Amino acid sequence: MKRTGKSGSSAYLEALKKLTGIIQSEYPDGGKLPGAPEMCRRLGICMVTYIKILKILSRESLLVTSKGRRGTYVPPKSERRTKIGIVIRNAEESPFLGEIPVMTEAIRTLNEERFVLHLLQASRVEDVYEKALIHAVNAILWFNPDEEALPVIQQIHRNNDLPILTLELWSREPRWFVEREKIPCVMQDSNWEYEVLADFARRNGHSAVLRIDQQNKIYSARFMEAFHRKGIPFTPEHYILPADVRKELPRKLRKLHPTLIISEGGFNIYRQVCDLVSALPPKNRPALLIRNAGNLPVNGMKSLYPALRFAGRMKNDFERIGREGALLMVRHLRDGEPLGQKQVKCFSIVP
Repeated sequence: MKRTGKSGSSAYLEALKKLTGIIQSEYPDGGKLPGAPEMCRRLGICMVTYIKILKILSRESLLVTSKGRRGTYVPPKSERRTKIGIVIRNAEESPFLGEIPVMTEAIRTLNEERFVLHLLQASRVEDVYEKALIHAVNAILWFNPDEEALPVIQQIHRNNDLPILTLELWSREPRWFVEREKIPCVMQDSNWEYEVLADFARRNGHSAVLRIDQQNKIYSARFMEAFHRKGIPFTPEHYILPADVRKELPRKLRKLHPTLIISEGGFNIYRQVCDLVSALPPKNRPALLIRNAGNLPVNGMKSLYPALRFAGRMKNDFERIGREGALLMVRHLRDGEPLGQKQVKCFSIVP
């Protein structure tokens, strides 16, 4: 992983990391550091670099430099701030931070637990590690990383420099990556979602179902297995890609006669689905199960299409993922509980 940037070289960052480790491991009750010449020898750096590092760690309350007492002191552990670095997706600033339920709930929980939070931003994702060292964070929470961030996350995890936890992974590639590399994460339990959908279809007597969503070999197979266990036939023929709705949905409505359509894709896709279903005779119209269409709730869809039957809406309690992730990090930092991988059952169907 690159460790370059305006704040210094690799040797400088290694010395910063080493001194932070010395403070945490050798001075749990505080105390005075050895003189500057001895510390420079121990860290393998020059006096100018050492002074630069002292300024950084003093700013982050890990050190106190006292001119009157002539020396640099480590405050007791009880007086040091436990700081968690927050990274949003690919480390660039986002104007929509307050709209991410996972993140807002995690931050609220960490604030209640009296942790200090620091937003780690960088123009290049590979500079996040450097930012974390400079700001002396004790751990990193990385929300919804994209593929560009994965090598950086992997390197931090492998180096074991900082505890790192990823929360929610919307894209499939990052999800597979962290599962395969055993990187600590908290994410939605997709299998639970499929079970809830299949059970809903069975309880409501739907014997033929269409699903509109992006396809993925592994998750599509799990979805089909869940429906087969409930005695509902489901094959690749029952899938429609959102981009193919206008072309494929009329044909499959005629061929498969579904009684329920489970649709993802957002408002534009829902409008297409509703328009095509509305063209059917009333007795042949399947019920619709959709997610909220952007800021337009299902009730809004009902007002637009009063002649259609909406079975309900799919809901993810993503706040729970944020809560679980934050508490997992709290238990790790305070009690030494190991970080691991956790899937959260946060899916339901509501009227």
